[in-house]
Parts: sequence; structure tokens; C-alpha cells
Amino acid sequence: MITFDDAYADIAEYALPVLKRHGFTAAIFVVTERVGATNSWDTQNGYAALPLMTKEQILRWSAEGFAFGAHGRTHRDLTKLDDAALANEIAGSASELEELLGTPATSFAYPYGAWNEQARSITAEHFPIAFSCISGMNTLATDPHLLRRVLIPTRASLLDFALSVRTGGLHRAGELRIRLALRTRLRRLFGN
Repeated sequence: MITFDDAYADIAEYALPVLKRHGFTAAIFVVTERVGATNSWDTQNGYAALPLMTKEQILRWSAEGFAFGAHGRTHRDLTKLDDAALANEIAGSASELEELLGTPATSFAYPYGAWNEQARSITAEHFPIAFSCISGMNTLATDPHLLRRVLIPTRASLLDFALSVRTGGLHRAGELRIRLALRTRLRRLFGN
């Protein structure tokens, strides 16, 4: 499964058309109170303001078969919120996304990948599945509210991407790449 956090507008402009052209879909996680606005959570830390997907873009790509999940109302670190604020951030994003799409919200991604047991518990009350930033592969035994993902950095090579997907993470892909390079060098030195 291909996932994108934050619902940046450039995802709709660049990534989704390419995925569609090649027969893929993805899940995009929306900061529900910021639809059509900018990434205020990043600008507070000195990063550039970037536009987020509009309601029209979300509806268009939803109609094309792309899934949209919630990513909180305002992209707050859930581990730093009291119970009332935590419930508002999670439950509020579920109801806002449902209102936007006209269908129940079925997935959630923890902002910053940050979760604790209270955040996981409240998320489980409102969403059938939730995605963490824990690296690795999922199995039938994986907690459906702590699904793992593999982060693909912006500058990853196509080989890094392919190895990450196959192995469950760039750290494992890096190890495999080193082994392959060593094996290739040894073959060159000693023949087959």
C-alpha cells in the first residue's frame, strides 16, 4: 500500500496522476481542519508554507479510487495532549472527514507517527485501522491500530525504493545493498 501523510497539494498534482497512469492507487491522510490551507504545523518550525489539497481535489481523487484517511484535525502531537484534546483531535478528524467524503472514515495516521496507549485506544474507538511510523512489514499478528510503514526519503534511488519495499525498510535495504556490492566485488575478484 502506498501512503502519503498531510495531503499536500503537490501530491494531487504530481504523484496521483502518475500512480493512476500506472494502475496504482494510494491512501492519503488529511489534516481535516487545514483542507485547502497550508501546513501551519511545519511553518511554526521554520519550514516553508506549502498548500494542502482542497476539498475539490480530495473529492476528485476519491472518485478516482484513491482512499482518504484522517491525520488529525490540526496535526498535533497526540502524545502531548490531555484526554479531552486528544479525543477532540481524533474524533473530530473522523467526523470532519466523514462529512467531507460523505462516507465513514476508515483509517487514521498518527501525526508525526507519535502515539501512546491513550491515543491508540481513542483511535481504535473511531477507526478500524491506524498507521504508525514504525518501520517494517505487517503480518496477521500486527495490531491494526499500529500498522507499520516504510518511509521512502525524497532522495531515495529506485534501487533503494525497490529494496525498501521488499525488505521492510531502508535500514534493511542498506544492509542488503552492501551485501550485494560485496558479493559483486568478490565475484569480480574470484570469478563465479
